[in-house]
Amino acid sequence: MKKVLYIAAIAIVVFLLNKATVFFTSLMEPDLIHKNTNIAFSIPLPALLIMVLIPAIIMFGIYLAYRLLNFSRKSVILAVGLAIGGALSNAIDRIVYGAVLDYIDVKFWPVFNIADIAITVGILLVIFFYDKMRKIQ
Repeated sequence: MKKVLYIAAIAIVVFLLNKATVFFTSLMEPDLIHKNTNIAFSIPLPALLIMVLIPAIIMFGIYLAYRLLNFSRKSVILAVGLAIGGALSNAIDRIVYGAVLDYIDVKFWPVFNIADIAITVGILLVIFFYDKMRKIQ
């Protein structure tokens, strides 16, 4: 139960950090806010497909994490918390605004946000350290 609370705490911090950053960016530099109706890396898909695909991917990712990862490792708790917090933040954006609110523009990459960074870091942690994170079978 303690592990679930740690994951939830990390996810809430990511969620709140992204929402606070959107809020302050929209107040101070509203032109930086970009509504992204596409999926990862601004890949276009029909809206209905996105609304079905994204929850399915999130649920499948949680299922895989539960089945494959050793939650007694702090790195697993961090990785899963980051990914869930970012996914939740972007999912709420899609529900409320019909798009993900992005605001970090580095010109040579599609516009992104803190939630995207959290998802990417969480997934990369699992990919790079899978051997240390996996359940012993």
